[in-house]
Amino acid sequence: MELTEAVAGGEIEVWYQPQVEARSLRVAGFEALARWNHPSQGLLTPDAFVPAHGAAADALAAFVLERACEEAARWPDVTVAVNMSPRHFAHRSFVDEVAQAMARAGLAPERLELEILETSAFEEPALAKAAMTRLRDMGVGIAIDDFGQGYSRQSLLLDLPVSKIKLAHAIVTDPASAGWIGDFVRTTHALGMKVTAEGVETQAQADAMTQAGCDYLQGYFFARPAPSAAITAALNRTPDPRP
Repeated sequence: MELTEAVAGGEIEVWYQPQVEARSLRVAGFEALARWNHPSQGLLTPDAFVPAHGAAADALAAFVLERACEEAARWPDVTVAVNMSPRHFAHRSFVDEVAQAMARAGLAPERLELEILETSAFEEPALAKAAMTRLRDMGVGIAIDDFGQGYSRQSLLLDLPVSKIKLAHAIVTDPASAGWIGDFVRTTHALGMKVTAEGVETQAQADAMTQAGCDYLQGYFFARPAPSAAITAALNRTPDPRP
């Protein structure tokens, strides 16, 4: 109830973390992340307040989607990624709601990407596939988030209209994963998908993920999430993606 009131009352902000091209380090897009300016607990990150289900989760996701589309429409030549839950993909009206949010903002479909957790995508594969297919046909990108944390069944990706795989932070930061990642990236590229290494924290990790063939890198090594005003200011000057 408190979260629902916070969304309606303007206590929720949308912050953004850059995603950079692995080879050039050019900022290619941003992941939208909710922040709650809680009146008594201060600034809260999603792990402290995002519910798995219910009206509050729906209201929060709709708000983040709407705000991210609005702000991305004012930024040049970058994409914006928004996390969605399996509950949203199961809603019959979800694809129409996404289309309406883009239309209101004036955002081209190819500049929006929707992320869904690996485990979530496979809980209801028929529903997920139907929604993903419609979104893909509209031009919206679909990314599987935290790949490697759940089923890790690459064969299932053959049946889903996915455009990008985001490797889980735990895999990216594990030196023992480097060989596996290289093989995975080559196979994923053969399927026509891009790969993002998420949670990059050091130069060594950035170099390893680039050498493994990852297309994009994201993590604290390059930038922490920031409010939209800071992103707008950064895009209006010559960017340096590293802090």
